[in-house]
Amino acid sequence: MTYRTTQRCCYMGYVVQAVAINFLPLLFVIFQNEYNLSYALIGTLIAVNFLTQLCVDIVSVFLLDKIGYRKSAVASQLSCTIGFILLAFLPDIMPPYIGLCIGVILYSIGAGLIEVVINPIIAGIPKEYGQNFVFTHSFYSWGQLSVVLATTVALRIFGETSWRLISVFWGILPLINGLILAKTPISPPIAEEKRERVTELLKNKTFIAILLLMICAGGSELAMAQWASTFAQNALGIDKMTGDLLGPCLFAFFMGVGRLIYGIYEKRMNFKIYSISCCVLCLVCYLAAALSKNPIISLAGCSLCGFAISTLWPGTVELAAKKFPDGSGAMYSTVAIFGDVGCSVAPFITGLIASMTVWGENALRAGLLVNIIYPIVFIMIIRKLIKK
Repeated sequence: MTYRTTQRCCYMGYVVQAVAINFLPLLFVIFQNEYNLSYALIGTLIAVNFLTQLCVDIVSVFLLDKIGYRKSAVASQLSCTIGFILLAFLPDIMPPYIGLCIGVILYSIGAGLIEVVINPIIAGIPKEYGQNFVFTHSFYSWGQLSVVLATTVALRIFGETSWRLISVFWGILPLINGLILAKTPISPPIAEEKRERVTELLKNKTFIAILLLMICAGGSELAMAQWASTFAQNALGIDKMTGDLLGPCLFAFFMGVGRLIYGIYEKRMNFKIYSISCCVLCLVCYLAAALSKNPIISLAGCSLCGFAISTLWPGTVELAAKKFPDGSGAMYSTVAIFGDVGCSVAPFITGLIASMTVWGENALRAGLLVNIIYPIVFIMIIRKLIKK
């Protein structure tokens, strides 16, 4: 096996992470009907997912470089496998919400490890193989597109009760990837005496600004990605299959296209100008989704938001890699921590606001509207951080 195999495993790792993050939202309405879960409880499931990833990120700051990238990568895949399998069975043998939480926690541990270990593995691949963070992250988008399409079609063909078998099926993918990762070449962590220490980085204003950008990138992306399916069904009155295809499915497609375009033409792009343009589009998309009474315009806002946020997260990670080339696994873990803060807080607040009966039928619209804060803050920071 060569580093080309390692690259492909990294690509597949992001596909697995996409499944771990986006599979559950496709089942929200099913859980509402089958287990009588409220918007608030569903919002806490999202929070559990990302808070678990956040805890893994924090622990990884101290342990990732000591444990090594290979063991961490393999463990990430196996944890996802166990989590998906338990998600299928535990809700029926114990209180449903607790069973769901256990499954979510286990595969979220794997998803958190994926985020912190894939970036340094990619950074350690010899330059002749190419090191393109945005292109690598595009496979998260294709993974999201795949999980939405495959899950939606399977639920339509086999019925809503088939979600358990679908969950087991998704658990097979990380198992295979983990077995391959155990054999592929992986560069060791940077020698301790050469690493940029996180304690010093946290005193650096540029690094602090990058961390704030990660919060905004995570919030902008996940608030829409996690609630698009439920929004299409409950707020716009569209059936599940159509809602999933026109909401999260197109969101993932446009996100993948955006990352692919930037990954191919990155050397010709100015990240500052491009990211500001994307944030303006993101702002317009959230306003269209939340305020328009026309379902087509609202769905267009949901979908095009995928293109708008496509480069914010991977572009910021790449910015950190360029600004701090001697950054260790701990640095990437810290960057991921703040990204997951945005991923945790934004969907949770969206669900919390949507649970307030004062909004009536506009509850989810009000929840989505709050998220315009993230692209606005991103623009304010990136304008000062990058001078040209």
